[in-house]
Formats: sequence, C-alpha cells, structure tokens
Amino acid sequence: MIADGSGQGGFTVAAYLEVKPGTELNGVDQLNAPMAATTTTDKKGRFSLRLDRNAIPDQFIDEDNAVNFLIQVTDGNDLIASHSATVYAPALDKRGKRRGPWTAINVEGERAKAKAIRLNIELDDSPIGFDVLEEHVSEEAFENDLVVPNQGIDEFEELAIENQAWYCSQTRLNKVKDAPVIMNTAGTNSPYITYDYLFNQFGSSADSVTVGVGFSYSGLNGSWTQTGTTKVSSSVTLEFPQRTKGHRHYKSKISYYRWQYSCTGATGTNTHYIIKPENLRGDAWSTWTASKGCKNCTIVGPNVVVRHKTGTTVSYSNGVSLSGGIGSGAAEIGNLSLSSINKMEGGDSHQLSFRNTHPTARKYVCGQHGPLGSNNTGRLVGDWQNRDWQR
Repeated sequence: MIADGSGQGGFTVAAYLEVKPGTELNGVDQLNAPMAATTTTDKKGRFSLRLDRNAIPDQFIDEDNAVNFLIQVTDGNDLIASHSATVYAPALDKRGKRRGPWTAINVEGERAKAKAIRLNIELDDSPIGFDVLEEHVSEEAFENDLVVPNQGIDEFEELAIENQAWYCSQTRLNKVKDAPVIMNTAGTNSPYITYDYLFNQFGSSADSVTVGVGFSYSGLNGSWTQTGTTKVSSSVTLEFPQRTKGHRHYKSKISYYRWQYSCTGATGTNTHYIIKPENLRGDAWSTWTASKGCKNCTIVGPNVVVRHKTGTTVSYSNGVSLSGGIGSGAAEIGNLSLSSINKMEGGDSHQLSFRNTHPTARKYVCGQHGPLGSNNTGRLVGDWQNRDWQR
C-alpha cells in the first residue's frame, strides 16, 4: 500500500536485487543489479509485486542464503520513497538445488515461512511499516513466486498494531553536490559536418535524463554503491551551440541530496542511506573528448540537416560525479560515481542535429551501436566516409 494522504495512486513501484557492500557475490557488481519486478499502484495506492523465485540468480543469494531487495517508489520523474526488504532462500542441498520454503524475519525476530511481505509506505512523513505475512494468500500462488499482496491500509494498520510491526522514517540530511552529469556525446570527423544539441526546447519538463541513485548501509566512505536509477527533468531549456569540429561531452548539473532511512521494531533499529537527485539545473557546457570512428552510417546529402529524436544515444556507468561534495557528510561520500543514460522520447524538444555544409558532396552520420534513428545508436558522429566499408 502506498499512501500519500490524498488517496491518489498512479505511483510506480519497482524491486531491485541488491548486493550488500563488502559482500562477495561471485564478482557481481551492484551497478549491474537487475530490476526484479515493477508495477503501478491503483487509484487507492494499492499494489502487488510478484517475483519469480526461480529467476533470482544465485549470485544475489549470499552466504546466509539472504536475498536483499530495494523497493523504490517513483512519481513521474521523482524518487519519493525507498525501502529495503530481505527474504531467505532454502539452503542448497547435496545436489545443488534449493528446495523447501522461503523465509523472512518475523516481528519476534525469528525466521518464519514467508508466503508474502506486506508493505505500507506513507509519503507524508508518516512511518513506513512492514510485516511478514503467513496467511491470506493461497499456497498455490507461491509455488514459484513471492508476492507482495494487494491489501488495504486499514487492514494493515490493524495487523501492525497487533503484531508490533516495524516502523520506518526518512530524513533528508544534507545537499551532497550540484553534480556534473554527462547529458549526451556527439562529434564530427569531417570539416563539412556540423552538429548541435538541444534539450527541453519548450521548457515543459517533457525531457529527462536517467541517472543513478546511491545506496549505503553505513553511510561511510567506500561503502556506497549504485542501486537503481531514476529520471530527472527540468523546466529550463538547455541549448548547446553548434560545433564545427571535434567531439564533445554535453554536460549539466543535478542537485543530489543524502537521506537517512531508519526502521525500528522488536529486534532493534536498522539504518541505511540513500543519495538521490532532486532537480536538473540550468547549467549547460561541453568538454572535449577523444574522437571516435563509428560504423552504421547514414547518407546525408549536400546542404541537408538530419535530426535524431528517438532512442538511447549514450550510457555511462560513471556519468555523474559526486566526488568533492559539499557540506556535512561530504567526506563520507568519497569518489562515488553514478550512471547517466540519455534516451530521447521523440518530438522536437530533444534532439541532436547534424548539417552537411558541402554544396555538392554527400557525407555521413554514423552510430556507435546502430544507425541514425534507431533505438540504440550509441554516440553519433558526422564523417566524410562510410566506415561500414572498413570492417
């Protein structure tokens, strides 16, 4: 149940597999932790996440057989709530199979067979509560799945009071940094191909960049990892000037804040920390980057302009730099970098443009992963030759 005090729904709820910092899980990096399930709430804020137990890789089951999830709630482009949950897989038998029930820690601090985990998340600074359920859902429903059932808030509050469930709070601690973010990358290898980049032309917050969210159990330097992503938009138009040579990273800044989440229950208090973005600022500049020759070329005729408006252009695992933060707690962040992904949604407000200025000769625009107009071009580059010939 997601409750914001207004009775409105329509939030997006996603569960991500999570790696605890300092835990060796066969070389799996938290940055590559997959989304396990996603859904949206109904008009009353109710939701049900169904997770296929057989689809959870062994790399995400630690030495105690624990599987950790981060539940994130978003409203449009805003990350508005985050909550961790843990379930325990059956131990491996002699044949390397996991047989038997999945379990979770109940309100008495003991492991119990867990058919489901119920979440009640308040978005108006009220507590977040959760409890382990052992009824209300048929046995057949859990043959292959773990389920967060669709329950109403009144029923949950009754259960929480009766069983002394855990309660959680969230506190915004401080601004970490107006962090530089790579919005896009483009370039030209031809003196006759110019290029420019435009973001949110009409100032309507219609365009966004997808960036990483930081997570830590301790909040200390060296413990931070990325856990999931969120979209950030702006009502400000970012217009980058036309370039006639070289390759450039297009950049802006995103304000990141540090949050503390604390949950108190029968077995004590658990705390973790989140670094998440709140807004994309109006800063716009570019920096030089090394030239790249790309295949997947498209012909551009003399005096012709082509525009790319749809699909992913660039994706960087270190596209957001949080090193050198400000204020209290900055030293604990260290040299953390988070991902940035540029995905254009179509329309004229967000586009990369390339112009062939030669009066008679055709030139090319080439993509790192796919041709101009495809769903995943990678870096787009103007060129004087068709590099598809150079295999």
